[in-house]
Amino acid sequence: MARNIDKVVYFPDRVQNELFDILDDIFDFAIHSYRRILVHKTESIISDISVNKDLENQMFSPLIYWAIFCSPTGIRNNTIYHEYLLRNKEKLYKKHPKVKEVLVKWLIINPGFYDVVNDESLSGRVFMFRDLFSGIQKLVCVYSKKHPVPKKGELITGMLIPMGDGSYTALRGFIQIPNHLTNIVSSKIIPPSKAKAALLNHSNLSYLYPSLLKMTLQIMDADLKGRDPQ
Repeated sequence: MARNIDKVVYFPDRVQNELFDILDDIFDFAIHSYRRILVHKTESIISDISVNKDLENQMFSPLIYWAIFCSPTGIRNNTIYHEYLLRNKEKLYKKHPKVKEVLVKWLIINPGFYDVVNDESLSGRVFMFRDLFSGIQKLVCVYSKKHPVPKKGELITGMLIPMGDGSYTALRGFIQIPNHLTNIVSSKIIPPSKAKAALLNHSNLSYLYPSLLKMTLQIMDADLKGRDPQ
């Protein structure tokens, strides 16, 4: 099993390579065309929370991805990613059909919270995450070697991007919640009943994510300062 999973890391196909190039292009587009909006959205959220500087810095990347892929903006009320697709439709139309299929799926992604349920791949860079709200398990590749390796039992929050082969890649800057805080965080962010949890569909979770992220970091901050995180 581990050997089969590892092939996802060691042998990315043409479609995945094209998708990574497009991801870079999306971020360049967002920074150059929407820098002011990105700064305003992220700073307005970060300024509303009191945590230590390190945790505050950790918020930045997940919020940037949320602002690009999930948060409507402008006269047309599109996301920045949607605007990227519209402005580059002629170039993207020439892409491989599988690439275009994945790009459509990226229109409905949002950050989430995930249990790390398997960390035993041979490369140490392929994991099985379980979505905290839906219970769905996802095969996740962490390509950045600068980021600490997720450990089984941890809770992860950030953006997972589907890559067209059944796997997801975890964008840089995801936040790792240590094992001893996972139950506390889970109990705070998941509604107490399954009926209420079912209401957390794509649009609701996209809207609520900044609040859930702030709640999570407040718990981590209390723990770091020796206070009861409950």
